Amino acid sequence: MPWDHIVFWHWLAFGLVLAAIEIFVPGTFLIWLGLAASLVGLILLIFPEMDVAYQLLLFAIFTVAMVYVGRRVYNRHSEPEDHADLNRRLESHVGKVYTLEQPIVSGKGRIRVADSSWSCAADQDLPAGTKVRVLSIDGIIMHVEQM
Repeated sequence: MPWDHIVFWHWLAFGLVLAAIEIFVPGTFLIWLGLAASLVGLILLIFPEMDVAYQLLLFAIFTVAMVYVGRRVYNRHSEPEDHADLNRRLESHVGKVYTLEQPIVSGKGRIRVADSSWSCAADQDLPAGTKVRVLSIDGIIMHVEQM
């Protein structure tokens, strides 16, 4: 049978092939299988007469162990992703105070926010330079009131 002639370098080559495929496939799963195959190859180097069934059993055990270790490593080094405001970043400006860049005339004007200028709306006309508080956001228009 072809399985009777598996030697250590077969497992090492299999591990390298899996690691190489990892480069072209998104994710980080095959690298752990490659490491498991390499471990089986190293053990087979020490115990060259090991039966193929035991080699496959070791590969299965090492695969589960390496995937577990890999998940622990990646979870420890990854930061929690907080994307609650991903598409609502303007809402973070509600309650903040800014200065009118252009006067509010007929309910519309512009305010300076950091290094950019935003459209704003108010119930009353206000001169440029007035401090205003953002009440709400409607699309890209900030509704403001005088401080």
